[in-house]
Amino acid sequence: MLYLTWLFAIPVVVLLLWLAWRRPNRQRLPWRLLASAVAGISLVLLVFPPVTKQAISPSTAILLTKGYDADSLEALLQKQEAKPQVYTYKTAAENNAAPLTSLHSLRQKQPGLQTVHLLGYGLDEQELQQLQNLQVQPHLTQAPAVCRG
Repeated sequence: MLYLTWLFAIPVVVLLLWLAWRRPNRQRLPWRLLASAVAGISLVLLVFPPVTKQAISPSTAILLTKGYDADSLEALLQKQEAKPQVYTYKTAAENNAAPLTSLHSLRQKQPGLQTVHLLGYGLDEQELQQLQNLQVQPHLTQAPAVCRG
């Protein structure tokens, strides 16, 4: 698709440059040629906007719990070849993360889910039982020490 865009851009830019060159008034010719080239490329990019493809993994998700580290999330996202969906559970939502009210809704939102990467302090036993048919890969944060005085 990128080559098709430039195949349209080249004749448009050449036509606009030729028209600017043929003008009888030669004042400001370099600026007119530059403006013609920018206008031609802009028109073609307006008609054929550049697109990027990003692989999304329907079988993998990241679940953020209380105490997750944003750097750990970024590192995990960098390791993943295909971008997994990010959810939050009982914590403030990350900018692209979808909040979950219950872990049962995880399967409803992502039916093909097989692997869940768990970040933060983790889940208690009852909550982990709700993920029993999924492969849970923990990337847990150390819980802060509680001082008793």
